[in-house]
Amino acid sequence: MSPRKSFSIQAVLPIVAILCGAPSWGQALRPDAKSEAEKIDVTSDSLSFGDGGTQIEAKGNVQIKRQPMTLKADEVRINRETNEMEAKGRVSLDDPNWKVKSAESMQFNLETETGELQKGEMFIEQNHVSISGQKLQKFSGQTYHIDQGFFTTCVCESGPTPWRISADEVDLTLEGTGIIRHGYFYIYDVPVLYIPYGIIPLQTERQTGFLFPEVGQSNKDGFRYLQPFFWALSKSTDATFSFDAETRTRLGVLADLRNKIDRDSDFQFLTSYFNELWRKNANADIVDKTIAQPNIPENRWSVVGTHRYTTTTDWLTYSDFAAYSDTLFTRELVDRFDLPPQREREIQVSRFGRSRFGAFKNWEDTYLNGDWRFYQDFIQFAKTTLQRTPEVSFWGRRFLSGFPLEFRWQANAVSYLRRQDCPGTGVTTGQCGDGLRLDLRPEVVLPFRIASFLVGSVSVAPRETAYYLYSPVNPGERGVSRELVEIRGNIGTTLSRIFSWGDSGMGAIRHVLEPELTV
Repeated sequence: MSPRKSFSIQAVLPIVAILCGAPSWGQALRPDAKSEAEKIDVTSDSLSFGDGGTQIEAKGNVQIKRQPMTLKADEVRINRETNEMEAKGRVSLDDPNWKVKSAESMQFNLETETGELQKGEMFIEQNHVSISGQKLQKFSGQTYHIDQGFFTTCVCESGPTPWRISADEVDLTLEGTGIIRHGYFYIYDVPVLYIPYGIIPLQTERQTGFLFPEVGQSNKDGFRYLQPFFWALSKSTDATFSFDAETRTRLGVLADLRNKIDRDSDFQFLTSYFNELWRKNANADIVDKTIAQPNIPENRWSVVGTHRYTTTTDWLTYSDFAAYSDTLFTRELVDRFDLPPQREREIQVSRFGRSRFGAFKNWEDTYLNGDWRFYQDFIQFAKTTLQRTPEVSFWGRRFLSGFPLEFRWQANAVSYLRRQDCPGTGVTTGQCGDGLRLDLRPEVVLPFRIASFLVGSVSVAPRETAYYLYSPVNPGERGVSRELVEIRGNIGTTLSRIFSWGDSGMGAIRHVLEPELTV
């Protein structure tokens, strides 16, 4: 074997075109790349020149470096006149924009920026596209063709890929589309769907189009097909429209509009409509007949939404609202919505549909909140539901300067309203507790310490609660108040011990007890 050889050349030599052109597989060639004078290092076991220096051949552990790219192969040939390069045997290429993880051989034309890999595996940083196949071809621009191969956009450090597509032929255009012929869709390593011909988007930006459908089967609803359609309205606004068909029960449509106003402000509005045209004997599906309205209507709808918005004066406005056509809607149909599993479960088991609207503002240690809440009762009649609307709260705390005292305050005002009469009392509308309540509670707290192991505090809080009834049941009860003084004290300490194990002293656990007495 000949001795291992190494040499350096400058970018003015034509061989530089190898490394100036190669990054074009992952990104467009820089216009000034060929004019840059950058150092190229070629290392191999043997190096030879032919045809007057136009042919360059390196063999045995070939490594070509040009920052930030490195090409490795068993053998590399370069034609300086035609700008053709050929690498064979354990080919790999490492570049920040694209990587050839492995290949048996690689041919590349440096002038036309086209080439071919045999039995290769490649990763393109843009869009995170992983490609492997018997033959990979790169055409002008960012266009690729794969024969007998796979591709995916999942980035996995190890283990099987969550999804990938195999096909006899795949044509890919980055920031464009991918065309699949005679392919299979894999979840991990299991083929789940045959794709005779398919088109998929490869853009990094969100694109308008159909999403993957949901398909299912149940004894109650029959065959179910949910087809979503995504609409990219703008960079900050999008919507999803879905068509739902269940062969034994219903047809439905859903719409979900989302808008991200800024980092701290957003809006979401979700509505749905279902028609129970195929449902037979709906009342037999009602498990609990004791609820106030045990019936399932033919036409069912919902309106759900939320928003958070911070004004220029730092006021936070918010809303969370929900309204349903019937008391059994959330039990049966909320799983059609695209909600997190935990949130979906909370809605399904909740007794109420909750809506709230309000505004919040804080000034360092002082807070103001205005809040209105409405409840839709799924168990009892709506007319018996006591609503709190509206409510204003004001609270805060501050240490008094020059005194070991803390001053706290809390004020709350709320208006109660019952929608209709109170059952069983004979009281008519507006005479069942409707009215205002004002609650004032200032508090002074004196913290103290005894020795080094006892801490506590004493507090005094006068409290005034005043009621104003719009239509009192009994004369003289229109204005009612209650006054009291709350005196509280607490004292406590902290007991702790550290338990360690091992000779090194690296493992230890601290056990803490904090007993406290409050009166």
